[in-house]
Amino acid sequence: MTKVHTETIEALIIRCIDYRFVTRSRKFKEDAGLTDKYDLLTFPGASKNIHLLFDAIAVSNRLHKPKKIIIMDHEDCGAFGDENSLEDHKNSLKKAEKLLHIVFPEIPVELYYIKFEEIIKI
Repeated sequence: MTKVHTETIEALIIRCIDYRFVTRSRKFKEDAGLTDKYDLLTFPGASKNIHLLFDAIAVSNRLHKPKKIIIMDHEDCGAFGDENSLEDHKNSLKKAEKLLHIVFPEIPVELYYIKFEEIIKI
């Protein structure tokens, strides 16, 4: 039987699939010292339906024991439709954080909102 590779990583990052924010999110990860030290889940809307990612989060947690979960929503998100204001994203991010604390209470959560010009910590 083959042994499954396990190790501790710095973070599990959950962000939207939108190509317009790949470069900005990559720079964020580099600036935070996370290069090659994270798992990445991309999903439309990131925080919007976080419960749909619980199985994938559980695998990351089982195999790589991330020290934290980072959720990154962004402005002008098609998955959010008409409810796409900064306030809508803050509410969604905070709801996702609460759900994650229930299901994965041992993993701290950080919330971010990516704008075209900057990244805001929520």
